[in-house]
Amino acid sequence: MYIGYCNVLRKEIQSAKQIYYSNLLLSSENKTEVTWNIINNESGKVQNMNHTPSVFKLNNTNIHLDQAAEASNKYFLNLVDSLKMNKY
Repeated sequence: MYIGYCNVLRKEIQSAKQIYYSNLLLSSENKTEVTWNIINNESGKVQNMNHTPSVFKLNNTNIHLDQAAEASNKYFLNLVDSLKMNKY
């Protein structure tokens, strides 16, 4: 079950990144420079990650990364607690 949730989260993050980078390219005047910045950012060659926002927009919904992380943490902590209670 945990692996399934991880896969869903991974796909959502990939989708949000794809939309973000597509919008970044569409709105840029120097597409070559922006393309190389994206490549360097995703390959880990850029230490200063100015292009990664704290909010992604997916299907007209804003996704705040800190809130998504906190919600995931709470869910899995509660899941562990409920599994412990059901065990005893």
